[in-house]
Amino acid sequence: MRRLQFCWLSLIISITCPQHVSAQTQEVNYSNRLPVYVGDLVNEADASVDAKHAARLCGRLNLAIGSLSRMNAKEITQHNANCIFHIVRFADLTDPTKVQSVDAQHWYVFSNDHFWSLEDLQQNKRLFGSDHLSFFFIFVNRAFGAAIKKVALANNVLTISADNSFATGQDVTLSGVKTATFLNGQQLTVLAATSTSFTANFAHADYAITNDSGEVLFKPVGDPTVSPTPGPKPKQVACNSIPTLPASGADEYYASYTIDVKRKVSANVQHLFALLAAEGLKNADQITSAPTLDLQSQLTASDSILAPSVRALLEQCGKPDSVFGGGTIDVAYRPSDISIASSLRTGVGAHEMVVAIDKNPYVVDNEGRYFVDFSVPVALKNLSSVQYQNTNNTFSPVNTNSLNAFLAVDGFYPASDVKSQNWTLYPHPLAGVGFAKQPLHKILLAGAWGPHFSELYIGAAWVKQPRVAQGSGSCKASSGGSAATPNSFGSHYCIQFSIGLNLSVTGIANKLGSPK
Repeated sequence: MRRLQFCWLSLIISITCPQHVSAQTQEVNYSNRLPVYVGDLVNEADASVDAKHAARLCGRLNLAIGSLSRMNAKEITQHNANCIFHIVRFADLTDPTKVQSVDAQHWYVFSNDHFWSLEDLQQNKRLFGSDHLSFFFIFVNRAFGAAIKKVALANNVLTISADNSFATGQDVTLSGVKTATFLNGQQLTVLAATSTSFTANFAHADYAITNDSGEVLFKPVGDPTVSPTPGPKPKQVACNSIPTLPASGADEYYASYTIDVKRKVSANVQHLFALLAAEGLKNADQITSAPTLDLQSQLTASDSILAPSVRALLEQCGKPDSVFGGGTIDVAYRPSDISIASSLRTGVGAHEMVVAIDKNPYVVDNEGRYFVDFSVPVALKNLSSVQYQNTNNTFSPVNTNSLNAFLAVDGFYPASDVKSQNWTLYPHPLAGVGFAKQPLHKILLAGAWGPHFSELYIGAAWVKQPRVAQGSGSCKASSGGSAATPNSFGSHYCIQFSIGLNLSVTGIANKLGSPK
């Protein structure tokens, strides 16, 4: 009998969750950096975005990288459905010999799976079994640097030799100049620039050309949008005037994001294991996939890989005010936990230094909805059998033991989020057997509706009872009691009305004790 029960159980697992019984990880790394304008969507003063603008932000950044990764319209739409953002505002850099500090940062998860409120965006670290998503980090006020090689000044025009991609009108700041120290801290506006030097107006006595060192500090074209934000539409500039950013910031640190997608046992199978006091699967295999996107510039791609409609969009660009990076992810495992570690890095090998942007990895639960789950219906005889829990605003049985409990299979259509604390969308059927050494002596068929953790169920229970006489079908004399031992008349099933609470496994399994 026990072997039959386990075979039947294995069949349920294999049918309902065939892909959820092993664990693996997928790793993706991003360190790309591209200039972008987000001031009309992002509150750059406190590094935040609201629900109304999150979808547009997701679409804008996906469009920027979509042309280079050769995504078609359908693929871009798939990745627009789910986005994870890390928005970071850096404090002003005053000393390029130290890592630029973080002023404010926020993580967000956006999904168009259903109406996504501001509370969802900020707190709901959840995707619903997504196999395509996009991850983007956005750096506001991040400073970059160009190394000074030579300095000259004539007729109040300063000429600095430095490899750069500056645009006319761009603001820069000089720092750490060793010889021409009168330039330190000076804020200048680029008058003209080549790839190896630039000029700026600067009122000062002439200064002969001299070898020098130091940093030209700059931000992506334009400064962060001032509060209140989101701000106005961007100023339009020619796309070919957008600068190419250096590999690292002025502090010599570059952004590094590692995304681990770790497969896990599905929630409904975990509920089943909890009922059976069985342990889940623990061994995991590690695989790594390198990022497929080499995004050096979103706006200077060769015409050969751009569709005409995209090329037209990119002829005039918004004047950037921030830096973004990241890309699209085809999620290999579902359900999974998506863990994102953020850091700034410099150096290599034994000389590498790592500074965490957020000290804790950001973890997103990526688990879909299911047609099947498992629960513990508990029969109640009267209202006094129920108590109200003030701490979490729920109802629970006063006395829970194996004599009034069932092990049940719940069916849902459409598929339901079995991890939710909200009400089930529609009433649903359930079928169960008694939590007992002889489970088939009590069989329950019912319907349930209510919040997932504590639904009201109403149905019928077939209870096996001893016959009162040979061949008798009467249930009255047995008074509803179960047959503890066989008798000479045999036994039969008696149908009884059953009402009670259908409880989630996680909240009740540890209170059941041993089957009686």
